[in-house]
Amino acid sequence: MPDHDGQEGNYKNVLNALCQRLTGHSMSKTDITYETVRHGAQFQSTAILTCLEAQQSAGELCDTDKAAEQSAAYQGVIGLEAELEALGYSLQERTLEIPAAVRQAAIQAGIFSAISAAQDIQDAMTDSSIKGMMNAILAQVLERKCEGGEVAYEFSGVTGGLHVATLKLQMLEGELGRCTWTGTASPFKRDAQLDCALKAMESILTDPTYAEKINLEGAVNIRSSSEKKQKEKEAKRNKKQEAMESGEYVPSPKGKGKGKGGKGCGKMGGGKMPGGGGMVMCGPEEIKMLAMMRMMMMGGGSGKGGGKGSKGKGAGPY
Repeated sequence: MPDHDGQEGNYKNVLNALCQRLTGHSMSKTDITYETVRHGAQFQSTAILTCLEAQQSAGELCDTDKAAEQSAAYQGVIGLEAELEALGYSLQERTLEIPAAVRQAAIQAGIFSAISAAQDIQDAMTDSSIKGMMNAILAQVLERKCEGGEVAYEFSGVTGGLHVATLKLQMLEGELGRCTWTGTASPFKRDAQLDCALKAMESILTDPTYAEKINLEGAVNIRSSSEKKQKEKEAKRNKKQEAMESGEYVPSPKGKGKGKGGKGCGKMGGGKMPGGGGMVMCGPEEIKMLAMMRMMMMGGGSGKGGGKGSKGKGAGPY
């Protein structure tokens, strides 16, 4: 079974990618859902493909609910694979026809290297890279970013469970604004869509009016989904750090002692102070008083909160 983003055995991701390829759009939380039932000490999950007419696939009994969901996703992939085989298709990597002009543009953008013999153009031209190239090309010829709805694909079904995609770019001037690009018929809506995009890019890149405006060097920024997630985490950390530096956010103290009132603070951390052991806003006098109380407690106080709290692993923040 193919991996997705290098996550071996993560069949939920594989199922997401397959459904995205079949439907031609990114998966939302409601497109694929899982219902899990407990049977004694084990779990069984059912994957519901709302994006594909609510098809369902039940997994095997597993020891954990997460494993049960992976099993259901695996069965879902197997079921879709059987349906595609009946149509004469497989789950093997798609093969797109890359026009010469698009190949040259991909080299200019740094997406594909003509020098590296190990790199395959089919591997380089991922969904993200094709979408990124299309957006960059249109932004340069229009001298602005595309607005919502300007790049819209229409799908029509043909015999044998196949789909054909068409694309119009009416915001372009001249003959190209009146053109319609039609993709090759495929059971995968996303493949039909990408074929449209490649044909449209070829027309724009070879058009005398627009060709001289296009330079994709450094204009296409492609990141994998794992890189995007890492970027989002970094952005959240930076935002939190900025809020702390400006005083808009103060993290709650986290002691490690074993006092009865809370981790590291005895009864003081367990709710006797305002906020129940959370963040407490104190002025200079209150801070001095807390410091004196802390010294008294560490000096051998016999109270339940002070004694046991000070013996914990690492004293609390007060």
